[in-house]
Amino acid sequence: MTGMLHNIDRTAETGMVGKAAVIWLLLFAVLGVAVVDAVSIGRTTLHLSEVATQAASDGAAAYRSQGRSAIKACETAAATIEALDSSLKLGKTGCVVDDTTGRVGIRLRATAETMVAGRLGATAAYTQVVVTEANGPSGV
Repeated sequence: MTGMLHNIDRTAETGMVGKAAVIWLLLFAVLGVAVVDAVSIGRTTLHLSEVATQAASDGAAAYRSQGRSAIKACETAAATIEALDSSLKLGKTGCVVDDTTGRVGIRLRATAETMVAGRLGATAAYTQVVVTEANGPSGV
């Protein structure tokens, strides 16, 4: 039996398990990055919502206590935003006061820090988070 060559079937599925394992690992890696990016976008949205809600609440309280001044209400809201997160700024149209009801609306924008989503054209828009919150007396 020495000197005999074994027949090797070149059309067999040799190595398919390894290829399948590599494909599954790549799929799990892509899925993992997508999950991390989604969590980052969610955290950014929740953080903006918390800051905007607190700023709107403080602005509405200032509006009621400081002579119904919309300027004072927006200044107070901006100071609250600065105190809670110095990286956020209140834009020119980011504070709206309804003089008839005393409700203060705050609009904040931020970009979520993601691993891949912000770098791809198709998903970059999802990283731009915009939150609008309002607080004031009930309209009921």
